[in-house]
Amino acid sequence: MNNLDQLIIIVGADVIVAQVSDNDSNHNKTLSLSEKLKLSNTRIIYPVTAILEAVTVLQKKQNSVLAYGVANLLTSSKVKVAQVNDEILTIVMTYFKLTTSKKTHCVIVLLWQLLTFMKLM
Repeated sequence: MNNLDQLIIIVGADVIVAQVSDNDSNHNKTLSLSEKLKLSNTRIIYPVTAILEAVTVLQKKQNSVLAYGVANLLTSSKVKVAQVNDEILTIVMTYFKLTTSKKTHCVIVLLWQLLTFMKLM
């Protein structure tokens, strides 16, 4: 399977938090989805910004030990971490307008830039 045929999922901070927090309302859903994605050979990408946000939330709402454990796992294992640099941020911000009610287009541009940066598109 080449990169264009492989399903690619870019994980957000909310998913990371839900996956490791037993009391999160989406905990079981994220665990189930994670197992399905593993079985389907899906490429899972964690933007470094999502990891940092998740670790910050976990440290505040759970504890530092859990937050450190998640950070350590996501940065020292075979997890694919995507860097978000100032060039990508600048591009995304050109699409972000305070007058629009939905910011989905910013997310799409960010995802496209991440995939391009990682040579997946």
